[in-house]
Amino acid sequence: MTKVILLTTKSCPVCPSAKRLWADVKKDHKFDYEELDALSPKGQEFVERLGIMSVPTTLINGKVAFTGVPDKNKAIALVSK
Repeated sequence: MTKVILLTTKSCPVCPSAKRLWADVKKDHKFDYEELDALSPKGQEFVERLGIMSVPTTLINGKVAFTGVPDKNKAIALVSK
């Protein structure tokens, strides 16, 4: 099953839009989903390993798929494979 991780921070003004988008996609599509604070220890592991420079960043199956708020159709295409 596809695994989506959304890296965010509490101070990010764009992150709530990305959270809403993924919540909306999750209503009609099955995939594992996790929201993770990029400043948490687990979040920092991803940031350092993948060289993430900004949030929101969406990881799909452990790889950076989107930075910023993804296009909904592109997001659906990636989780529907």
